[in-house]
Amino acid sequence: MHEKNRPTIGVIVSGITDHYTEQLCTGIVNAVKHEDANLVIIPVKYIDRDLSLPGLDRYEYQNKILSSFLTPKNMDAIIIAADCVGCLTKKENLIRFLESLKDIPMVLVASRIEGYLSVGFDNVPGIIEGITYLAEKLDCKRICMVGGPDDNSDAYERKRAYLDTLGKLGLPFEERMYVEGDLTRSCNAACGKLIDENPDADAVFCVNDDTAYAFYQEMEARNLVPGEDILVFGFDNSEAGARAKIPLSSVDADPILLGKQAVRYVMKLLDGEVSESILIPTRFLARESIGKIDDTVSYEKDKLLDKSLLDNFFDEVFYRYLSIEDEDDGRLRKKYKLLMSTIIDYSSDHVLTGIELKAIGVEIDRFLKGDAIYYTDTNRIVNYAEKLFWALDEHMEVSGRDQEIILARILKTIIHALDGRIADTFDKQSSMLNDMKTHIKLIQDFKYGNDQSYVNMVSALYWMDINNAFVYIFDKPVTHLNGEPFPTPKYMRLKATVVDGSVSSIPRGKQKVSIDDIFDNSFMHEWQKISVLLPIFFDEDVYGIALCEMTDKVYKNGDFLANQFGSAARLIDTLKTNSEIMQQLEESLAVMRTHNLELDKMSKNDALTGIYNRRGFEMTAESLLAGRSSNGLDTIVSFVDMNNLKIVNDRFGHEEGDCALRGIAEILGKVIADDGIIARVGGDEFNFVYTGECSESELLTRFKQEFDSFNESSGKPYRVTASIGFARIKGGESAGLKAALEIADRDLYKAKQNKDNVILKDMD
Repeated sequence: MHEKNRPTIGVIVSGITDHYTEQLCTGIVNAVKHEDANLVIIPVKYIDRDLSLPGLDRYEYQNKILSSFLTPKNMDAIIIAADCVGCLTKKENLIRFLESLKDIPMVLVASRIEGYLSVGFDNVPGIIEGITYLAEKLDCKRICMVGGPDDNSDAYERKRAYLDTLGKLGLPFEERMYVEGDLTRSCNAACGKLIDENPDADAVFCVNDDTAYAFYQEMEARNLVPGEDILVFGFDNSEAGARAKIPLSSVDADPILLGKQAVRYVMKLLDGEVSESILIPTRFLARESIGKIDDTVSYEKDKLLDKSLLDNFFDEVFYRYLSIEDEDDGRLRKKYKLLMSTIIDYSSDHVLTGIELKAIGVEIDRFLKGDAIYYTDTNRIVNYAEKLFWALDEHMEVSGRDQEIILARILKTIIHALDGRIADTFDKQSSMLNDMKTHIKLIQDFKYGNDQSYVNMVSALYWMDINNAFVYIFDKPVTHLNGEPFPTPKYMRLKATVVDGSVSSIPRGKQKVSIDDIFDNSFMHEWQKISVLLPIFFDEDVYGIALCEMTDKVYKNGDFLANQFGSAARLIDTLKTNSEIMQQLEESLAVMRTHNLELDKMSKNDALTGIYNRRGFEMTAESLLAGRSSNGLDTIVSFVDMNNLKIVNDRFGHEEGDCALRGIAEILGKVIADDGIIARVGGDEFNFVYTGECSESELLTRFKQEFDSFNESSGKPYRVTASIGFARIKGGESAGLKAALEIADRDLYKAKQNKDNVILKDMD
């Protein structure tokens, strides 16, 4: 075992590509860089998510296997975003997940569950501030709420704060004023219900900004305008909400700050210095979704030109900078204070001339062309600049018209800075798309299913700024169905590495690595490691895991990278299997040649099932089809494909797979009987020609009945099913067997999109 030099901290999150998790992980990463610890981000997605919903990856559940690779020997502590991971399941299922990791010291983040240490936000202050603002400053009487499941600790606390604040303010509450959503952008039904049942609503509090996104959509569908027809505020202060067409008011619960605090807490936990959970206060940020805002900060003239208050103004305007200020050594704050002090000194010494005002505009332009614009909102910076300019009014010698022109130039400068940011984002996205195309080509640029091919999986990671990566592969792929436990191996094989940008294939004798060493093995350098763990899978088959250096680009493209790893691993395994088959075939042909066996003397019948094989079918079906066509008779040609033969072979053995194939032949024989011919033409493929009177739908019904009867009486633990495609050749048509089979094959492809994936009888 490789001896570790520093502790390793894991971070279990739902996924790395959503904005909230990216911000949380950014805070964690920034904090870990100042600690003597390694970090592994583990995106397990969502527990018990309904993957049958449109637009979802039905194999997303494979991400959950990542948690099974965590052991007390490879992980010193874990931070778990429990309410994110478990937002779509029951509380008892979430607790069961946490208990599976009970041997590792853990801290929950943004979640509070009895018996577990946590670092979270105090939801209450920001909610009280927001509702009080609506009631007392904007005279709102009916304030409704779209909440989340009570099993979610944050959602429950936000609901309680909402109800308690209404009570303290003497505002009315009725059951119809509250609906429960699911905390996602897809909770449109709940949002629509609230709007329709509360036409008299003045304002709505959404449990988080994603819910507010859905609420905006439902308002737009009803021709309602946020900030005018209904005032809206959310929770989380997401960047997307702040940059919406109508900027969303929100409770500022900065996930970057939360991540930083969580790391500090975990380090103290490892030192034995903590034993109680902690809370971080929240605050309310008003934007245009509650109407036109002029007073988000104090804009009295004397205060705007008071040097002692510059820090306060900076905190209000560039509030997104606060979470990274420590890492940046306060660089942006220093620039701002220098700029503002210069402006204030100018105005205090003498009356500002037009030339001096223009020079001030140049300095503002220079300030904004840095990264200042990234840490504020459009309405905030424009509002502040406008008020500041008019605070300088009495210190200007220029006319009112000239003042307006100068102000317009300053605002134009701000707009140009914002446009530059948008253009920069667009350019980066375009470059990223080109990089993705190149990556897809390079990662699968191999011809053989050998260890050297794994090098391609990691040789094209430079476009994501990944200089360190490790690919661990199982000795044999694991077929893992949704809802089943994952059989975590004790060892894996390290096939390929990237260390400081250098790509290597690991010799067979050195590949074996214990699960306890996967985050800190002998091939890794001794520098601090900040990584993300990704699953390598394709559909039901899991091939291994990849440990990659965490970079900013991985947040945006982590799922894409995992998918490409899975596709490459599947191709390598397929090529390896095909190579083994070809070798076996060559050996068989050699034996056949030795015994002077002639291919044309082969039987027309399939040895396993007793029905026609491909040769026998083609010889018989071609003439049958031609005869019926010339006599004006319709004929049905079909392609049949057994579902899940590989899984039956892997789980129950090839003898059971053969039994299932014989069962399909038996079912085909019962349905077709004397009205046609049937054949097994490949491993799990069958064909038949039908000359009877039944339609395609009637045949499909009869097949389903026979399959159901077979499964009920077979005594097997698995179900045998098949997908079927049809082609009808009209009497008189000249289409041959090949053309008919191509049509049936296309119909089969459509049928397989809705194939029956239930294999085990106890999962029905």
